[in-house]
Amino acid sequence: MTGVVNASCNEPFFLSRLRETIKHYCVQFDTLDVVIPNDFEKHRVIFEKEVMGREILNIIACEGTTRVERSESYKQWHRCIQQLAFKQKPLGCPRAAHIVDESILGSYDKRFGMGKDDGWFLMGWKNEIMCAFSAWEPIPSRATRF
Repeated sequence: MTGVVNASCNEPFFLSRLRETIKHYCVQFDTLDVVIPNDFEKHRVIFEKEVMGREILNIIACEGTTRVERSESYKQWHRCIQQLAFKQKPLGCPRAAHIVDESILGSYDKRFGMGKDDGWFLMGWKNEIMCAFSAWEPIPSRATRF
């Protein structure tokens, strides 16, 4: 199973990258407001500064090899994985379907949602896709042999 953060923060043009980064991290901060209890506020500040803050700084302020945060959309990942001689396995494992039952997230907060697209299982917040999961296997005829 492959999981990816769904964000187009690897745009070559600064303004496009800035816009996508703001959009993506606004969703991240918004969900933190809902899922982290008030008594963990001190820990949240540390997480926001040390993890999310560093990611944002790297995406916005760095270019070339100094920029290590290069999030792409799940559709871009789909193309990349296919080019690496993998084929997507169908969604449908009954156990996975039980684990990610929509009623679980819906009962937690109605603004969380999930769906499927082209073999990807999607999870999001307020109609913005946050992350995507899919299963892949090597294509035997194209696999590299050692």
